[in-house]
Amino acid sequence: MIKHIKKEILTTNTWSGGTTTELFLYPENGDYKSLDFDYRLSTASVDVESSNFTSLPGINRLIMSLTGPLELIHTDQHSITLQPFEVDAFKGEWSTTSKGKVVDFNLMYTNDYKASMVVKDVSEDVLEIIVNDTLALYAFDQSVTVGCDSMIYELAQGEMLIISQMDFVTIQSKDNNKIVICNIERK
Repeated sequence: MIKHIKKEILTTNTWSGGTTTELFLYPENGDYKSLDFDYRLSTASVDVESSNFTSLPGINRLIMSLTGPLELIHTDQHSITLQPFEVDAFKGEWSTTSKGKVVDFNLMYTNDYKASMVVKDVSEDVLEIIVNDTLALYAFDQSVTVGCDSMIYELAQGEMLIISQMDFVTIQSKDNNKIVICNIERK
């Protein structure tokens, strides 16, 4: 399966600290508000200096700042200040406060999955990635070209490609762009 998620089909909603855009929810007929999903990918703008995270019991979270420093305070757990492209992993039921106005990237998933998230530099050299189960690619700063299954996909800024049941993909860019890469595997 290959699913190209274009910007024009995405919906942005307001939350208490800014806006959020759901990029992909699996299964696609799931529901985020009722926590009826296996995994969810989204971006959010944090427009206030301090905000409290919604409690999401039973959900694991990975978060990355895309634009600036983001301090996360997980009460009675740990605190961390993320620089752009650094990732923090935490439980959705933890009491979490953030400090910093940023745009972030989020991956939420149930205990039936394991996941990782990283940003890679993409240049004219080809970047090859092995697909274990599901691979999500997000072009957040500029466009990138992705080749898989004899097809070429042009991801514009803000677009995502969901890939499963493939062996590997190749990623290329005319400029030195960055891409968010998430591996999501059923345990």
